[in-house]
Amino acid sequence: SIILFLIGVLFLFQSNYLYFSIIFFSIGYTFYRLARVYFLADAKILTKQDTRKPILFLHSFEDNTLSIFSYPMLFGIRRDIRLEEAISPILNKIGPFVSIGNPAHWIPRLGTAKTFEKDKDWQSRILEWMEKSRYLVFMINDSFGLEWELNKAIEYGYISKTMIIFPDSETVNYQKRIDFTERVFKENNIIISTPYNL
Repeated sequence: SIILFLIGVLFLFQSNYLYFSIIFFSIGYTFYRLARVYFLADAKILTKQDTRKPILFLHSFEDNTLSIFSYPMLFGIRRDIRLEEAISPILNKIGPFVSIGNPAHWIPRLGTAKTFEKDKDWQSRILEWMEKSRYLVFMINDSFGLEWELNKAIEYGYISKTMIIFPDSETVNYQKRIDFTERVFKENNIIISTPYNL
C-alpha cells in the first residue's frame, strides 16, 4: 500500500496523469484499510495476552455502519469514522477494548478486538466479560440484545462501572434511545437523569 501511495504522489505532479493518481491513491488506501483489519487482534487471544482488565463495548449490530463524523481526504473524498473506531485508541490505553462481532460481517470492522460467537454462546461470553471488565461501554439503541445486556449489567451490580453513550449522528433518533434507556432503568426501579437537551 505504501508503494501505491508513492506512485500516486508521483502521478499527482503530472497533470496528464491526475486520473492515474486518484486510482493509485484509492487502491493504496484500500489495501491499507484491509491490512489494518487483517491485523486486528482476536478478542479471546488478546484478553489472555493482556493482563489488564478489558473494556467491553456493547452495542446493536444495527449501529455498525453508523458514522459520527468524517474528514476530507484528497480529491474531495471524505472518510467516515464510526464511534467504535474513534474511541478505541483512547480506551485501548486503559485496557483491551473488546466486543462481540457481527457474524454477518466476514470482514471485521475497525475498532474493538472482536470475537465471533454462535447464537447459543454469545450471552455466556458477554456475562463472562462483564464480570472481568473494568468498564462496560454501552452505545444505546433499542434492540433486544442490548436490552438483555443492560438488564444483566443492572442485575449483577455492574452499573457502577457502566458508561452509557449516545452516538452523535444526524441519522440517530435520540428521543427513541433516551426513552429506551429510561424504560429499562425504570423497570429495574432505578430513576436516572437523561440528556434531554441533545
